[in-house]
Amino acid sequence: MQNGVDSASQQGIIEKIEKHITTPKKTEDGNEDQAAFKAQDNFTVEFVSDFNDLLNTILTEVKFDKFSNCYFDFESEDFDIVVNGKKKQKFGGGYKAFLNATVAIALHQYLSEKGKHGLGILLMDSPILSLKEGGSDTSAEMRNGLFEYLVKNQDFGQVIIVENSIPTIDYDGAKREMYTHKEGDGRYGLLIGYTE
Repeated sequence: MQNGVDSASQQGIIEKIEKHITTPKKTEDGNEDQAAFKAQDNFTVEFVSDFNDLLNTILTEVKFDKFSNCYFDFESEDFDIVVNGKKKQKFGGGYKAFLNATVAIALHQYLSEKGKHGLGILLMDSPILSLKEGGSDTSAEMRNGLFEYLVKNQDFGQVIIVENSIPTIDYDGAKREMYTHKEGDGRYGLLIGYTE
């Protein structure tokens, strides 16, 4: 019953937000403002260049498989990363998740370094889980590379990763919190003192 109420409540909130977003706004003179907002129109050449340089640096350092170059396609409807001339949608699920994580990290880092308002915190849920399921040496190198990059680049804010199994690398300088889900063996879970 509670789930049904929560779902109905959430649906109502979503509908209100959609209505607010899609309802034409009034200008100061009372007329409807028909101009649609296009994010692409607000990116400077400097931002696009800097962001793409950062993406290239990150994908090099995380040892992305057969990496040569990338760019974020701000012009297309996809509005997404292109790696080695290949759109993200053409990659498998594990690579897509990995690229999503990379773009989030790049945006987090860019805003921290050059933005008026940095995010301060980035939370990611299982960015390497799908790669792990592939089990190849390449995916292991990429998984390690992502975590090594984050450990080496802690200056741009806090990054919290929720992951089932993390790579075996040197985490010196990083704080790790492991949840064992076993009473008497480390920390049971997120809430101290709570067990199922």
